[in-house]
Amino acid sequence: MSVAERIVFLPRFSALLTGGSGAAYFTTSPLDVSAYSGARFLMWRGSSPGELAVYFEESLDGESWVQGPSTPSPYLISGLKLFSYDFFLRWFRMKFRVMSAANQAVTCWAEAFLSGGAPAAPWPPGPDYLGPLVGQPRDPQAEARERHRQLIEYYRKHGMIGPVKK
Repeated sequence: MSVAERIVFLPRFSALLTGGSGAAYFTTSPLDVSAYSGARFLMWRGSSPGELAVYFEESLDGESWVQGPSTPSPYLISGLKLFSYDFFLRWFRMKFRVMSAANQAVTCWAEAFLSGGAPAAPWPPGPDYLGPLVGQPRDPQAEARERHRQLIEYYRKHGMIGPVKK
């Protein structure tokens, strides 16, 4: 896994406050990860009381979110944690759940090193696939021709169309 770039999700040192309920949720801004295959995360939580759980969420459209398939349950963060995650969909965000006594803060930070290469998409290349062509020029006509070629290859491979008959 070669590192392509570093991103900070929560700057050092962030304080997440629960307010009066004793539990609070925070989410990061959506990030288009279509040019990356995964990331190595480095997260830290201070010794403040309470619990910090992190959910990795992914989306096809950046609007409807599901918990990422690589994390069937949240990561519980205490101290320093280092772990890897593979992207499956186009959009990614982190959701933090803070559990502590009312009006207490949890001090934490989170950053990642994104790895290069296009992810292995679980859906076939087709007209509804919106990911960019990695390493290709940004020419809309060339991209449309390449998408068409990929779609025809996919259909031939799966027996949906055959050779052209004269």
